[in-house]
Amino acid sequence: MQSSTGASGAKFACQVINVITPKQPVVEQITSCSNNEFIITFKNDPNNNFDQYQISYKPVPGPPIVQNVSFTAADLPYTVPPQVGLGSSPRAIEIRGYNKIGTSCAAPAYSVGPLTPNSSTVPRPSLVSLEGVGGGTYNLAFSGQNGTAMKAYLKESGASYNFSTPYQSFISQSNGIETVGFTVPDKTKQYCLKLEAVDNCPGTIPQAHLSNDELCTIPFSVTTDPVNKKNIIKWTSLPSTLRSFTEYKLERTDKNGTKTVLLQTPFISANQQEDNNLTCGETYTYQLKGTYGSYTLTEPIQVKTTWPETLSNIPYVFTTIENGHVTVKSAFDITPTNLAPNSYKFYKLNPATGSYDFLAKNGLGTYDDLTADFNSGSFCYQVTWESLCGNESPKNNPVCTIFLKADGQIPYWTSQPPQSDGVGYYKLTKLSPSVSDFNVGKGTTWTTPFPASDGQVIELQVTSLSATGKNGPSVSNIIKISRPSRLMAAEAFTPNGDIDNDIFLAQGIFVKKVEMSVYDRWGNILFFGKTDDLAANANFGWNGLTPAGERAPQGNYVYKIVGEDSAGNTLVKEGSFVLLY
Repeated sequence: MQSSTGASGAKFACQVINVITPKQPVVEQITSCSNNEFIITFKNDPNNNFDQYQISYKPVPGPPIVQNVSFTAADLPYTVPPQVGLGSSPRAIEIRGYNKIGTSCAAPAYSVGPLTPNSSTVPRPSLVSLEGVGGGTYNLAFSGQNGTAMKAYLKESGASYNFSTPYQSFISQSNGIETVGFTVPDKTKQYCLKLEAVDNCPGTIPQAHLSNDELCTIPFSVTTDPVNKKNIIKWTSLPSTLRSFTEYKLERTDKNGTKTVLLQTPFISANQQEDNNLTCGETYTYQLKGTYGSYTLTEPIQVKTTWPETLSNIPYVFTTIENGHVTVKSAFDITPTNLAPNSYKFYKLNPATGSYDFLAKNGLGTYDDLTADFNSGSFCYQVTWESLCGNESPKNNPVCTIFLKADGQIPYWTSQPPQSDGVGYYKLTKLSPSVSDFNVGKGTTWTTPFPASDGQVIELQVTSLSATGKNGPSVSNIIKISRPSRLMAAEAFTPNGDIDNDIFLAQGIFVKKVEMSVYDRWGNILFFGKTDDLAANANFGWNGLTPAGERAPQGNYVYKIVGEDSAGNTLVKEGSFVLLY
């Protein structure tokens, strides 16, 4: 407030008022939406500080439709709810702001248009099916709307939908039937689902484009009752609120792909079915379909049916050495009809633990153990078989390779039987220098000396013949027995021409090569000779003549004999002898 004095001396009082020219409203975006609606968004701008806004939708021609809105600066940016009932005619849009109630102080108008409304509509999606693929994952089939955003809402059966938080959002990729996958939080619980097509603009009616129908999962399980030899199929019944329920259809598929309908019922409360038409060891696949306008198909569940059986062990098992390795062989009198393919299981004794460890599995009944060093010891095995039902037979009596070794010149071998039906008798075979067999009975050693004519080195092998004759023969490793060789010479000889003891001979047992030297008492060499085959030169030696061809005098002489036996060992013999006439 200010005061002043005029020319007549009168006083005046006045108030200074600042006149501000208002600015026009600042609009960020106007969007044409489906159903002939427009969405207007005001920008976060200082000029948007009016008390009230008036929006006029002016048809060409026709009277305008007016929408009044109010908001504060704290609300910016602000989107105006769409105005309904505009119709499909093009409209110019004019927006004015007011700083006082009423229309006495209007700012310049913001104008745009005319704009053509979008008369298209976003239909409610139609749900087709829900198919389980395993692990709580499902494929949802629905009527697609290419490019339209979709929201899926999930709830537990019996609960309410939370439409403020979609479980999954995605963009439709087709105008036909399309599929999208999703996984439920817990596959053992039942969930129901609805789908909403999302308009580009916020709708005026909540869930205006929500599917009318819903789909529900069917938790599904299959267990085997081995005592009663049946499979029990259980599921969670569909909610009774589902419209147009038609039936449950339960199908079983066998290993050949043959389908069997186990149940087809119109009762929505059904939740269990038994299957007792089973073959033990067979794998079956079960799947349930619930139809209610749309349908739900459970995930397929595979079950291998097994139950206890009384199985006999393999009657004939033996181990032997052939082709340079240990082999284990097994056989039946009559092969069981329930013998599963690839079902022979081989076990090997672990000396460290005393238990039989699993070794291999095949369908031949024969196993070659390439890791066993049969020259170092005996190796023991057991064999089982599996039935079509998946049960394993008892193990056979252990069978062990025959390990042959020698104590000096006495061969002996391990006593554990190599055949499951026991040992009938053992046979010791001399393989060289000539072949001959010796029946040892059930003994595990051979003490009878071999004749010298068999040579210094003898190769031996043991064979076990089974008690029943139904198991094959089992052979041992091969060993060599080397008997001691020896050089010999006489203490005297008489080279007098009577053909009796006329030569000082180099003699030996199992000696092949010989070199002999004879010396007089002064160390002079009187004789040196050698032969590579002493056995063929029975008269190899000194005849008592000097190098000059004269008879050596009677007396004492010294000799040195160096020999090599049949095993390649070197022998040396030195000594003296007497020459007499």
